[in-house]
Amino acid sequence: MIQKDALRQFNSILRARVLPTTDLLIHHEPYKNESLESYLFRSANNNALKSLAELERSLSLPNGKPFSYKRYEQLSTSIGGSVSRLATMIPTIYQNNILMLNRHSLLNQQLALTTSKLCPCCVKQYGYGKIYWSLAALAVCEEHGVYLIDSCICKPDALLDTARPSYSVCKCGLDLRFEIGRPASDNAVMLAEEIVRLFNRIPKPGNSMLTNVFGGASDLILTDVLTLVALLGVLDSETGSIGVRLARPLVRLAYVVPAFEKAANALESWPAGVFPLFRAALGLNQYTPKPSVLMRKLSSLSEAIDGKVTPSVYKVFLAAQAAFMQTPSAWSPVHLSQKV
Repeated sequence: MIQKDALRQFNSILRARVLPTTDLLIHHEPYKNESLESYLFRSANNNALKSLAELERSLSLPNGKPFSYKRYEQLSTSIGGSVSRLATMIPTIYQNNILMLNRHSLLNQQLALTTSKLCPCCVKQYGYGKIYWSLAALAVCEEHGVYLIDSCICKPDALLDTARPSYSVCKCGLDLRFEIGRPASDNAVMLAEEIVRLFNRIPKPGNSMLTNVFGGASDLILTDVLTLVALLGVLDSETGSIGVRLARPLVRLAYVVPAFEKAANALESWPAGVFPLFRAALGLNQYTPKPSVLMRKLSSLSEAIDGKVTPSVYKVFLAAQAAFMQTPSAWSPVHLSQKV
């Protein structure tokens, strides 16, 4: 009984805990579509703090983790910004493995909160970073058609962190705004445009790369699209490793970029575009299987991702498998089918 009373008292203390605030001299509102990281960096710089890391320490902000809704009032008081605006730009814990961002319900692994991604062209043009760059699967700037970056040329293997002096400046002193953006493929840019349009809830008239897959604009949900992109990015792996790779998503752009390209190429000519990934996943790049063998391999593949993707994506995946099964010419590797 004493232990229960002590536990209740301890829990009441935790609930009543007040988050630290620092009433900075200069307050400002976030820009449209500005990321939380970019906004906090601006606040730190405008108030003569050495880095974002210093502001994070003073406010006890979680680094690389989602925030609780209690942080809205804390940040509004400390650095400005209305609570309603902050609520849309802060990755917020909703329940279990689900987070909220810009009023989208996303899975925890669909946000890259431990890395810093940016488009040099955008930061140079607008002076701030975009909120949707934190989507783990996104690798391309839809406006400038270049790949995002998450490191400096001084140390390509070291990720950018919050200890750098400003949002666009590396710790080595290099201004990242003047990095030369690496052009992305047309398909990758098209996929990035659709993801950003969906994130911002901007309708697109007519058919598109994603509506052709999911059946209509009204059926498009961001978390489903991101799940499908992540799945297609690892689908050419060994069947036994696909579930593990989906549970531990890619966040470094060195790995996200090729995965995003694979997904974009598959989606551009759906469902035929996914057939090469099926062949790789099933180990069919050196021979043409019998129908019974193919059926058994496809069954193992579908079992490997069952429960690892959303129901809508699983339905789309099974439909693509059926199309593959009904297209015998797709079972053969290209170099073998050309000899026939």
